[in-house]
Amino acid sequence: MCIYRTLLNAACVQLDRSLANAEFIWVKFSVSGVDAYLCCCCHPPRPTYNSHDLLNILCGHVEQILEKDCDSVIIISGDLNKLNCSVLESDYGLCQLVQQNTRGLAILDKFLTNRPDLFQSISVFDSIIKTDHKSILVMSVGSHSDNENNNQTVKQQHFKTDVFDRSPTL
Repeated sequence: MCIYRTLLNAACVQLDRSLANAEFIWVKFSVSGVDAYLCCCCHPPRPTYNSHDLLNILCGHVEQILEKDCDSVIIISGDLNKLNCSVLESDYGLCQLVQQNTRGLAILDKFLTNRPDLFQSISVFDSIIKTDHKSILVMSVGSHSDNENNNQTVKQQHFKTDVFDRSPTL
């Protein structure tokens, strides 16, 4: 997972519950006075934990964030493999924006958000790293694809987490 934005002030957030051996991290950043929470998650095909436990924890984290600030932007993204995210969509209003296959004939790499109106396009393309997964490029509303200073993108590549300190708008 890679976030590219100029002057982005981001910090890791520790939420109430965790799960041994689960790979996820929550990052909080503010954009134009609105808090955004990004969960970067990798759910392997054969996890050592119960998949339902991970889903319950993610639901609990979304509840915790929204109880604190109901206007927060929530994003859960990453290689979720076959994790059934329908409860996040039906019970918490998250929308899965990736509509193209990201590995073979399946959509394993996902981008869920409670604010789909903030994102104008989602592109799926071959990765620049050695992986059998495709990469996802998510462009926010008002961003440009020509890498101008006001360009904002969230780019996912098979769960490599790097946050670049670049810019303040979502």
